[in-house]
Amino acid sequence: MPDTKNILVVTDNIDVNDGSGAKANVAFIQNLAAAGFEVTVCHHTGYEYTLPGITCQEIKIRKFNLMYALYALTRFLNRHFGYNLNRVLEKAWGFPAEFFNTTKSIRKHLRHSYSEQSFDMIITLSKGTSFRPHYALLHLPEWHSKWLAYIHDPYPYHLYPRPYRFRPIGDLPKERFFRKMSKAARWVGFPSQLLMEWMGYDFPDMKTKGVVIPHQITVETVDRVAASNYVNASKFTLVHAGLLMSARQPFGLIKAYLKFLDMHIDAREKSELLFIGGSDYTEEELKRAAGQESSVRFILKNIPFSEAIAIQNCTDVNVIIESDYYVSPFLPGKFPHCVAAGKPMLVLSPYYSETRRVLGKEYPYWSESTDTDRMEAILSSLYKQWKNGAALTLPGRDTLMHYMGKHNLSYQLNNLLNRTHE
Repeated sequence: MPDTKNILVVTDNIDVNDGSGAKANVAFIQNLAAAGFEVTVCHHTGYEYTLPGITCQEIKIRKFNLMYALYALTRFLNRHFGYNLNRVLEKAWGFPAEFFNTTKSIRKHLRHSYSEQSFDMIITLSKGTSFRPHYALLHLPEWHSKWLAYIHDPYPYHLYPRPYRFRPIGDLPKERFFRKMSKAARWVGFPSQLLMEWMGYDFPDMKTKGVVIPHQITVETVDRVAASNYVNASKFTLVHAGLLMSARQPFGLIKAYLKFLDMHIDAREKSELLFIGGSDYTEEELKRAAGQESSVRFILKNIPFSEAIAIQNCTDVNVIIESDYYVSPFLPGKFPHCVAAGKPMLVLSPYYSETRRVLGKEYPYWSESTDTDRMEAILSSLYKQWKNGAALTLPGRDTLMHYMGKHNLSYQLNNLLNRTHE
């Protein structure tokens, strides 16, 4: 029997209620353990937080040094005088003082707590635009031959696709950091093939070292009682659970749904379109777009992760909205939860999107986010199936479950480790 491989994971946050990045990271960690790896996790969640059956250590942030004092000064000036010193620091250094203090705290923790000889691989996980673990590992060359740098999203922001792209403060130092990281890491992991290709245009080493490890599916407990507070089981229900970003506009879907109601008069009393989560739009804006239609509901607040999972499992259709651009290289963090739910996904994305690539070109419930006629036709088809009592299921679910499951993860990582030792 082969020896158990030891993996050290360094990440920002392991509280699943902290956002989609933390949820994706926790699922990754849980599936590493479920796949048979011996997993140790270092995190700086900011409070004591553990994962069942997994060794977790909180990284204590250093508070008696120059960078922490500078960080405290930036907060004081901003709070009392409205002066943002961080803009000056980021323009010169690429990052605020807090970033350097945290990354140095991570380096100190790793050097004092672990030996690279004790692990077969070290994985750094990002969260949003935070690459603190990656920056810390960049300055620990003794780990580089075992380092898998995992990247959830493009970075820096000026390398994002439109409409997300903008020129951040300190863009050039940020880009230099990523170029150095791409050369130092042994492997670079991505949840998306299109993201690996996108980043590979600017950082060729990422493409040659790249490996696609999709967001992971884990077993979650479904609280159907909690879901009943949001979803009416007697109605044909479509749910978008997650942040309504200005770059991912819901207005095309709302327009298509209103057109669907006009085509099926009985659906006005028998269906609902529900948006749950934070929003870049005001409730007034969204209600105006919905024409005050009562079957379009907005709950514009973040809800506990357990409730979101329950809702996605108890709805009839889950909705994924992506940007209106020619390409979307992201694999949404909620995608594996929607796959696990087993319900049809109404995917509104560009023709070239990772979501569409993974689902397959023949997936029947895909549309561009501005094609209201196609969306209406999809809604009508699903509604007719629902009215006739047909079980609404996700096409190709078994294949997707394997793709994002622990067995495929085990195969991918063992393949990397075995090639290293050849």
